[in-house]
Amino acid sequence: MNTDKELKPCPFCGEVPDFPTGDGTQYEIECCECGQAVASVQIRDLMDSEERLSDNFVNDRYAEKYIERAKMKAIDNWNTRDDQAALEENEALRLEITTLQMALEESEAKVKAINEIAGARAYDVDGMDTQLCEIWTISEQKGE
Repeated sequence: MNTDKELKPCPFCGEVPDFPTGDGTQYEIECCECGQAVASVQIRDLMDSEERLSDNFVNDRYAEKYIERAKMKAIDNWNTRDDQAALEENEALRLEITTLQMALEESEAKVKAINEIAGARAYDVDGMDTQLCEIWTISEQKGE
């Protein structure tokens, strides 16, 4: 593909994706790192009725000029976004992730503390059972 256009980084992870890939009927750009961003173009959607009628659609592929048009449109779609809004959304998501991670760590600490208390009480209960059995045995022996 002959293009001077460069692809912008993914708005979610910052990686620069590969140029459009497709099968002759559609082309897309997808972030291979996180998979969260995709720009896809159906070649047929870019063609007018005359172009559709005149294209031979050989081997399940549109003519090369339509394929190139679709690749360029996919690049334009990928590069068209409100960068500031994407950055703000990205920062908001990172903050939410950090908050959730902190809450998870706090919950894990509480569960650990509860398990430690429950384990100590289970030991005490076992000890109490033994003591109760001894008391029962003694009282049976005494005939009480």
